[in-house]
Amino acid sequence: MSSPAVLPLQTSANAARRWASRLALATAALALVLIASGGVVTSREAGLAVPDWPTTFGDNMFLYPLSGMVGDILYEHGHRLLGSAVGLLTILLAACLWRTGERHLQILGLVALVAVCFQGVLGGLRVIEASRNLAAVHGCFAQAFFALLATLVALTRPVLPGAPTPETRGSWRSLCALCVVVAAIIYSQIVSGAVVRHLALGLGTHLLLAMAVVVAVIAITPKVITLAKANDTPRPGLTRPAWLLFGGIWLQLGLGFGSFMLVRAPRVSASEPILEVALTAAHVTVGALLLALATFLAVRVARHARASGPVDHQLPAYCQEQAKPSSHSAELVGATRS
Repeated sequence: MSSPAVLPLQTSANAARRWASRLALATAALALVLIASGGVVTSREAGLAVPDWPTTFGDNMFLYPLSGMVGDILYEHGHRLLGSAVGLLTILLAACLWRTGERHLQILGLVALVAVCFQGVLGGLRVIEASRNLAAVHGCFAQAFFALLATLVALTRPVLPGAPTPETRGSWRSLCALCVVVAAIIYSQIVSGAVVRHLALGLGTHLLLAMAVVVAVIAITPKVITLAKANDTPRPGLTRPAWLLFGGIWLQLGLGFGSFMLVRAPRVSASEPILEVALTAAHVTVGALLLALATFLAVRVARHARASGPVDHQLPAYCQEQAKPSSHSAELVGATRS
């Protein structure tokens, strides 16, 4: 017979994990909108449209009248409000992760909370100091925070079906290392892009890193697809993001080329053309998606590479262990089966 105190504890942890998974996805989705908004602000050079922080023209940021949100003020102030919404969701996400009782999720939830607060302060200092250097750091840190959210999405998803055989375990670990390398190259390329956009430096480095990203993604995609179908066990949780990463890299190349041509084209007016703003912002957004997909794949592959045995499909998906269970986890599983 199971202990009456164990099942409520397990049920509470499972519910918290399910909510954490939903909140992680929602927070990541809104953070992507926030990154796109930041791309628009940068492309329109509207970062200083509101010259004060944390107030907006002396008013409380959240009470600033909608009638005043016109022109570049709409983009900059709207970006601030979106950032506040992401911060609120991150607080809720950290609370849900804490209730799961899993130490690694609790720690990452706290890291995400500190990171979103730091990102808000960075954005404020960029305005107060009118610093392009801080603007570049702000943009790079936003992408790192988004990758952290992708990590949390991957960690709170159900484990992949099956477990690596002794013959394929080494291949899974090698694939994990390759995914980490791809994510690192993509992030390096994003950093170089921020330097180009904010400081007008390093275009050659940015182009070379873009080619490195293309080569890395082309090399890793068939490896992911092959291992994802190992032992005749379909794993769409790996194949889908792999194909999205492969397709997204070509879209990103097209957006980058289009942005480059429009930025270099002669200006007929002092304002930025709508198409140029749209393409450059989309280029930044798709870059963030590629980083998130590579990070997601790395974490999912790492979890699967650590799997110690076949998944017990009699247990709820969120209770299935991806590694050797701890004594506490074994006690919960044993109580559930009894």
